[in-house]
Formats: sequence, C-alpha cells, structure tokens
Amino acid sequence: MRAENIKDFLLRLFFEWGAKIYSKKLASGPEAELRRDFLSFVSAEPNDIILDVGCGPGWLAIWAAKHVREVVGCDRSKRIIEIARRNASVACVRNVSFQTADATSLPFPDNFFDIVMATTVIYLLPDAYKGFAELVRVAKPDGAIVTLDPDVSISPKKMWAYAKANRMSFKDAAKLVSWSYSARMYYPFPEEKLRGLFEKAGLKNVVLGRRLDGMVWFGKGEKPL
Repeated sequence: MRAENIKDFLLRLFFEWGAKIYSKKLASGPEAELRRDFLSFVSAEPNDIILDVGCGPGWLAIWAAKHVREVVGCDRSKRIIEIARRNASVACVRNVSFQTADATSLPFPDNFFDIVMATTVIYLLPDAYKGFAELVRVAKPDGAIVTLDPDVSISPKKMWAYAKANRMSFKDAAKLVSWSYSARMYYPFPEEKLRGLFEKAGLKNVVLGRRLDGMVWFGKGEKPL
C-alpha cells in the first residue's frame, strides 16, 4: 500500500472512531481559540452564506452561523457529521446544516457561496491543488476562500515551548502538541507553496497571516469577478 493511502486510511479511521474525542478536543482550549481568531480573519458579513469544508464536529460552523445568514458544513466522515448535527441542536443554532462530502469533489454548484472556509483540511491532501480548486469552484465571483493550515515548521518541541511561554495548562499544551505530531505526518505548508495555491487559482488580494509563533497559517484570497 502506498504511503499516501496508508495516511488516508489512518485519517479516516480516526475521524470515524475518534469522532467524540475530536469533538471534545475542539470544543474549548487553544484550538477553539485559534478558530475563533480565524473567524475574525474571515470577516464575514451578516448576509453571507458560508461553506465550511472539512467541518469536523461543527464548532466553527456553529459559531459562524450566529453572525451570518446561513452556514453549510461538510465532512467525509459520517460519524463526525452526526456529532456536528447533535452539537448544533444542543446549541439551538438552526441556520447551520451538515452533510457528508469529500473536499476534492464537493456536491455544490459553481459560484454559490459567499465564503468558503477550510480549516486543517488542505494540508492533509496529497494533491492540495485539486482540493483548493474545488474551494474556488463553489465560491461566488468576488467571494472569499479562507484557509487554516500548519506551517512546515510545526513540531512538538516548538509547540511545547509555545505552550510554556503562554503559561498553558498541561491539558491545553497536550492538545497542541498532539496536533503537531499528526500534522508532521502530512503535508504542512512552506509559505511559497501556500501562496502558490492562491496565486495559481487566480485569486486576488491574497493575505497570509501567521499564528502560534509562525507554526500556523491563515490564508485568504478573493475570487475575481
């Protein structure tokens, strides 16, 4: 079995069987704070319709739905979509919906969403350009594509140092360190490759921002009219 297939199998296994653990992990702590910061970076408007690709347990979509007209979340894991729906129901948020879908073959029409978000998704794909092209396809002209992915510099050692410098609890530090271990297994981005995704897609007004002492990228670009 090819290395890419093994990685994909392990990823699918985790999100099906570890869905409850992952939901609790993202509900609070530093990864939740990172995603709330990401929402500010997204800069959505009240009338926007947003697609959250690779939505996981739905926390980001639920938080975003409180500020916009509608949010659609999608993820290829059936189990995690069930949990996302339950999380939205408990939160009494009704303008968010969830469905199963693969990031590389989205079941949505061209030019449909005002904003397309993908948090910790694109770096998992062996063919990042194919996945990114799908984000662009379903965004409206003048709509935004916004991503969150790890930088190639991410490491457990650097993450422990970051957590210590920010006086995090052991529990919160462990969350970030575990992410750094898993991130190293896949395809974190050097700046030139991430910028290349946006530029080769023809996006304008590209903005890249670093978080967590440079170990995480926020990226945003606008689809031309």
